[in-house]
Amino acid sequence: MGGEWKVQSCSSESPVHKVDNVVREELHRIWQTEEPSEEACLVLETDPPKAIERVEIVNAGASLIELYGLLEDGSEEELLLSTQQVMTLKDLTNKTNRTRSFTYTIPQKLSPIAAEKR
Repeated sequence: MGGEWKVQSCSSESPVHKVDNVVREELHRIWQTEEPSEEACLVLETDPPKAIERVEIVNAGASLIELYGLLEDGSEEELLLSTQQVMTLKDLTNKTNRTRSFTYTIPQKLSPIAAEKR
């Protein structure tokens, strides 16, 4: 991801696992909310807007993810990746498989809308 992406906002961050970790090259660095919660939100942006062909998510204990893109004029969000279950109930209960990596591409599950510059 490098310097082309930046964090615009997040719902919460742990004092140890800061939100800026998501845009760092080191994949072992993670972002976590301050307290376990049902929902967490992270807003990333690029300048200039870029098309997205592939998204890689390294899970750090989340059970579900969704991905939205904002129209370039900032007026509306569009769903780019519908809800994906990344941990089973058994994984959550046993605290296992917390660091799986998931890659989504346009032909696979990522919406073709993602290929438009946002």
